[in-house]
Amino acid sequence: MLKVSLSLFLSGLFLGSGPCLVSCGPFLVSFIAGNKKSIRQSLWIWFMFSLSRIFAYLVLGAIAGFLSQEVIHQTYYGIISKYIFLLGGMFVMVIGVLMIFNKNSQLKICNILQEKLLKKETKSITLFGLIIGFLPCAPLLGILTYIVLISANVLKGVFYSLSFGIGTLVSPLIIMVICASFISKLLGSQEKLYTIFQRICGLIILFLGAQLVYWGLLS
Repeated sequence: MLKVSLSLFLSGLFLGSGPCLVSCGPFLVSFIAGNKKSIRQSLWIWFMFSLSRIFAYLVLGAIAGFLSQEVIHQTYYGIISKYIFLLGGMFVMVIGVLMIFNKNSQLKICNILQEKLLKKETKSITLFGLIIGFLPCAPLLGILTYIVLISANVLKGVFYSLSFGIGTLVSPLIIMVICASFISKLLGSQEKLYTIFQRICGLIILFLGAQLVYWGLLS
């Protein structure tokens, strides 16, 4: 059991420094740099994102330990995946739009959403972590299939998923998050330049959300 856990931890370490870094990095860096977050706030955002993503892995691990491989493939990666992509993509797009029009919107709904999502970033970043954690991808499919084959019960499925999740926690993403806070601090004193930079970050996030929606429509 310990050998299996170690192999899953190393798998999480590898994926957290590769595919997971590519999928999560652009959003987190753009979100932090575009919202003037300090190093302490940036690390908190990274921690909450990682914690919520690991929670999603635990849920999937429990399901994998209870269900069969066929159910995982046909249900989660067939029926449910489409809605995860679509709803997750639309949420990310909303974040991007709010960052683009921050301080310039005359619409009441935009001001309310900015208050709930941008100014209270813990809620939005936790939700994004859950979206990423549940988001179907080839590496995660492989891990879940492996857990299905080796898990005799739900408890083992959760334990193995936790080993994988902790591995993804040790990632160069934390360095990117700290660098993003430095960029934010560097440009923060130049309001006009920072406004342009913030909108560019918003456009990046909007594009990432649109990409998720597109993948959902194709699935």
